[in-house]
Amino acid sequence: MPARSRNHTRSQSGEPRALALQIEKELRQNIDARYRETVLTHFAVQDNGFLGVRNARVRKIGRAHYAQLRDRGIDEILPFSDALLETGLYEPKIIAFQWAFAVREQTRIGHFPHFQRWLRRHVADWPECDDLCTHSLGDLLHRYPKLAPRVEPWTRSRNRWLRRASAIAWIYAVRRGEALPRIFKTARSLLRDPDDLVQKGYGWTLKEASKLYPDEVYEFVLRHKARMPRTALRYAIEKLSPSRRRVAMRRD
Repeated sequence: MPARSRNHTRSQSGEPRALALQIEKELRQNIDARYRETVLTHFAVQDNGFLGVRNARVRKIGRAHYAQLRDRGIDEILPFSDALLETGLYEPKIIAFQWAFAVREQTRIGHFPHFQRWLRRHVADWPECDDLCTHSLGDLLHRYPKLAPRVEPWTRSRNRWLRRASAIAWIYAVRRGEALPRIFKTARSLLRDPDDLVQKGYGWTLKEASKLYPDEVYEFVLRHKARMPRTALRYAIEKLSPSRRRVAMRRD
């Protein structure tokens, strides 16, 4: 059977949905009620599909089932990730992103709309946003920086997760010594964003940049600190020297 026909048959079959249901069942058998309560209480995670399975167990279940799929290409893997995302549950989403990252070397510019659709339709909290953006999506932007103009409009989106993603999706690249001008441009666009999770997002991105570019980030902060919300400012300067943090926090 030609490759295109085989892929079409698999994507139209119930195979992805059946595997998603099997994984959901297995995850539900590993719920830790005490862990769930701790996360909901202390980590500002919303109670909207979080089962309460410990991350190590989630990853282990994801790896075990991925072993059945590892010989398939990305365009066969993504429908399985789609089926997991359609459950609306946090833990299956994390496995979906885990599988997408496993085939990251196969991603191309043409896969960008797929990841963008995941952000728009399926990301419902900051851990999901961060997992997707600092792995699969971040790797894609790192390899194809020409996608930047398609990310920039996210800074003006009504969707808080797209706005957060517009910054943190560049963390993968800046950790590898790239995208610093892009990070500064994004931070300027988000500078006065009223959402604290967006503020923390671009502040975190600046913090990651400061590990390789402390002077540049310090200068950026001094230039913009009068307009930066306190939340973003504290995140951005966390890795700077104590003396620089004191200067940055001073309201002149």
